[in-house]
Amino acid sequence: MLHCENNVAFLMQAVFRRLRDFFVLSIAY
Repeated sequence: MLHCENNVAFLMQAVFRRLRDFFVLSIAY
């Protein structure tokens, strides 16, 4: 179960990072 939670946390972090990059690019343009 702990491994699954770690996986979910990793995915959430990756998605958040991608959304943040997209948001920054949107503001830049």
